[in-house]
This record gives sequence, C-alpha cells and structure tokens, in this order.
Amino acid sequence: MLERGEFRIQGTPLFPLANLRFLKRMRIGSKLLLGFIPLAILTAMVAEVLYVNSQRIGDSTQRVKEAYRNYSNLMEMRRHEKNFSFYREKFYLDRIQEASSRAAESLSRLKELGEEDGSVFLVTRAQAVLRDYQRIVHLLLATQDRPEVEKKMAELEALGHQLEKMAEQAVGLSWLPIQVATRKARTYSWIFAVQAGLIGVVLAFYFSQLLVKPIRQLLRVTRKVAEGDFSEVVPMKSKDEIGELAESFNRMVTSLEQGRTQLQQSAQELRGTKETLENIVQSSVDAIVATDPKGRITFANRSMEDLILGPTGQKGKLIGVPMAGLYSGGLAEARKIMSILQEHGRLMNYETTMISDGRGIPILTSASLLRDERGAVIGTLGVIKDLTEKKTLEEDLRKAQADLVQTEKLAAIGRLASGVAHEMNDPLTSILSFGNLLREDTPEGEPSRESLDIIVKEATRAKRIVSDLLSFSREAKPSLEWVDLNDV
Repeated sequence: MLERGEFRIQGTPLFPLANLRFLKRMRIGSKLLLGFIPLAILTAMVAEVLYVNSQRIGDSTQRVKEAYRNYSNLMEMRRHEKNFSFYREKFYLDRIQEASSRAAESLSRLKELGEEDGSVFLVTRAQAVLRDYQRIVHLLLATQDRPEVEKKMAELEALGHQLEKMAEQAVGLSWLPIQVATRKARTYSWIFAVQAGLIGVVLAFYFSQLLVKPIRQLLRVTRKVAEGDFSEVVPMKSKDEIGELAESFNRMVTSLEQGRTQLQQSAQELRGTKETLENIVQSSVDAIVATDPKGRITFANRSMEDLILGPTGQKGKLIGVPMAGLYSGGLAEARKIMSILQEHGRLMNYETTMISDGRGIPILTSASLLRDERGAVIGTLGVIKDLTEKKTLEEDLRKAQADLVQTEKLAAIGRLASGVAHEMNDPLTSILSFGNLLREDTPEGEPSRESLDIIVKEATRAKRIVSDLLSFSREAKPSLEWVDLNDV
C-alpha cells in the first residue's frame, strides 16, 4: 500500500518519508539549506556543461575566424588570378604568391585547430591543392610561352575554383561544432530544467509536509481558540522553530483555559455576591437612593419606590428624576443637604419632609458622597427612614401619657373622695340616726315633723352620694345580672 508522502517505482519506495524523519529535528534554516543543496548541485552541473560548451564554442569560434581568414585569402588570390588572366602582368602573379602564402599559413593553423572529423581531411586536401596551385604560379612566372601560359592558366583556374569550394566547405564545417554545442546546451538546459522542476516538486511536497502542514494545524487550532474552544492543542512532533512555537502556543492555550475557568468561577462568585447584595439592598426596610453629580436618581430600591410611588407604583419610574423635586422644601432643601455633604463629607440623621401623592412624609435621612478611585465626586448615596409610623406612635404615646396623667388625677380624686367619704360617713350616720329618732318622737301634723322628714331625706341622699364616692374609689370587678330594659 502506498503510504502518504511516498513515491513508488516498480514497488520500491522513492524518497520515503520515514527516511527523512531526521528533518523534523532540524531547524528551519537547516531545512531550507538542505532543500537548496540539490538545486545547487544541479546548478553546478548545468554550469559545468555550459562551461564545457562555452570552451568548445570558443575553440570553434577560433576555427570559424581562421576559416573565414583562409576564405578571404583565397578570394584575394582568386581576384589577382582574374586580374592576371585579363592583364597578363607579372605583378598579379606576385600578389597571388603572397595571398597563397597567407592561405597556406591559415590552412596550417586551421589544421591545428581542427578535430578528428571531416574538417582535418578537408584541410589536408586543400593544402595539397594549394601546393599544386603555388607550383603552377611559379611555372607561370618562369615561362614566356603563350600557349603554355594559356594551358597553365586553365589549370590554375580549375585549382582556384576547387580551393574556393574547399574554403566554403571549411567555413561550413567550422560552424558545425558551434551548432552542435548550441544544440547540446539547449538540450541539457531542458533536461536540467525538467530535473530541477521535478526536484522542486519533490522538495515542495516534503517541505509542505514538514513546514506548511504544521502551520495549517496551528492556524486551525488558533481559529478554534479565537472562537472560544480551548479543548484542542497543536499536535507537533518537530523540534524546530515551528515546534517551539506550537509548544508555546499549547502552553498559552492551557493558561487561557485555566484563566477562563478561574474567571468564570470569579464571575459566578461575583454574580452571587451581587445578587446577595441586591437582595440585601432591595429587602432593606429603609429607602436607599443614589444620585449622580447633577442630583438625578440613578438607583432606588423597592422601599424608596414604595415610599414615593406607593406599593402599586411603576417600578423604575424614579430613575432620572431630580432628587430636589421630592423634597417638600424643593431645590433650597436639596442645596442645603448638598452643602452639608460637601462641608462634612456625610450627613447623619437629618430630618426633613418628602412629598408623596401630594402629602408630606416626615423622613430621617443619612447620606454620603460617592467618589471614584481618583477621589472625584461621582454622586451621592442616601438612606431614608420613613418617620410616619414613628410620628404616629409618638402622638399616641403623648395621648397615652395625657390619659395616664388624667387617670392619676382621677385616682387622686378617688383617694381624696374615699377619705372624705369615710370622714363624712360617721357624721351623716349620726345625723340620720338622730333625725329618725326625733322624727319618731314627733307626732304627725307637728310643724317640726316636716323639717325632720327633710333632714332624714337629705341625710339619706348625702349618705348615698358618699356610698357612690366609696364605690368609685374602689376597684370593683364587674358583675353580670339580668335586667329589664324597660326599667332602665
């Protein structure tokens, strides 16, 4: 089975990834340097081939120059040959000899520069023909016979024409190594380009496995961490800079997870503490209110809302309401309270009156200034106690005290009446007794009998009054008895 990261040729793995696991322990710079080594070797090979070809082209260039020089000498020789054929002057034969000597030297150099190919054979033949050509020129210089001259001129033209053809062939053969070297250079360039491409693809594949893949894994985990998922870590096995980065990233993720857990616990504790404090503040029987620096209400607990709006009032309606509008004294009262706060920093047990549904409510307030961490005043906090019930109790107590005083007075009167009754009861008893005795001793019809009846009657009434006073002064338990309402 072909594993990932392997190429197989006829069942044999080519560049198996397992053989390159040592790359995971290398630093990134070493990996990049290692990746450039094959390219450097390939470049050196290309440079060597190009250098050899350039040397060959340089040598061939010398041959081309020499071939053209030889061709130029032969063409000059041919030109003097035609001039001699036309003018028949010995001067042109001398020029032919000079040009042929230069051509012979050029052929010798061309032979030295030649290779083991057809060019050496061609130069050798050209040298032989040139020697025959020079021999005929010497004969022409020595003979004066016109028919002989004509015959030799025909041979000279034939040899010259042959030398011209050979010179052209030599030029063509001198260009052949350059063309071959150029084709080789082009072919090798294509071969090396293909090899470099293949090596680049292989290196790109392996470096993508060793460099790009870990970076993609790191990027994937980074995105999950950015979304709030701290459950994954970067699976890194390399020891290079990316491995160190992944290890540091994993430690950071672990720290973030621990920090988030602690933050959630702290937030939960703060939320519980906040709810507890809110319950305490909202459950307070005293009204609690906070204002901003301009005196507008920013917080009011349920007791404050019940105090101003009543139990059926809309909750939260006090937020933003100026505190000065709630005092019966209005803005002047608010300024007075604020001046005390600014002077002393707090206000303790200050009695004033608030307005609720058009009626005044006596209150007892304590307040302090709210400051930020720099000490600047950001508002006020006040605790308000409703004194309505207290004032009612005080009034009831005052009335009870008055009733108690009245009761004490009545008790004193009762005690006085009891003493007076005891003191008057004996004289009244004597008056009533002696009056009855005198009344019995006085016959009816006597004028004094009527006076005695009045004395007995009034004494009896006085005794009854004294008895009532005694009954009033005593603590008697009530008694229940049946009575006829008609008699009452």
